Amino acid sequence: MEILVVEAEPVVRAQVASALTTYGYDVTEVGSGDEALRALRDREGAYELVILDLVLDSDSGWDVLQEMNRSGLRDSTKVLVLSDPSDDEEIVRGWEMGVDDYQFKPVDPEMLVVKVQEVLLSPREELRERRMAELLRAELLDLVEPFDGQAEPAASEES
Repeated sequence: MEILVVEAEPVVRAQVASALTTYGYDVTEVGSGDEALRALRDREGAYELVILDLVLDSDSGWDVLQEMNRSGLRDSTKVLVLSDPSDDEEIVRGWEMGVDDYQFKPVDPEMLVVKVQEVLLSPREELRERRMAELLRAELLDLVEPFDGQAEPAASEES
């Protein structure tokens, strides 16, 4: 199985690639969005998974994902995004754009391999259902948020 790792930080990219090759995956590493799109176009259909960092040098991972969706490159390739766990809006945006799953930074190599195996073994329909469930959960949390911090009015005592 071939995996494309798109990560601007060389140390993180090497760490991810090393963890995956240890488990027998064929890995191609690139450090920019342009390189990622070139690799995807040159070897269309070859990569079963793209591990995509959202913070790249010249462009963002969002640009790569948008182009993959627009050009049909996502048809045969799943996407696992490397992300900051504290950015809820970013996570929701990814679900909306069709991200199959997330691995939060800092990357734990063993957990990454587990997540990669899970995504690769999951049928696309199952990943889509999980994505829809996450979007619904985000919508429900948005509805609940305005009530957070608002104390229930105290019941008045009759004398």
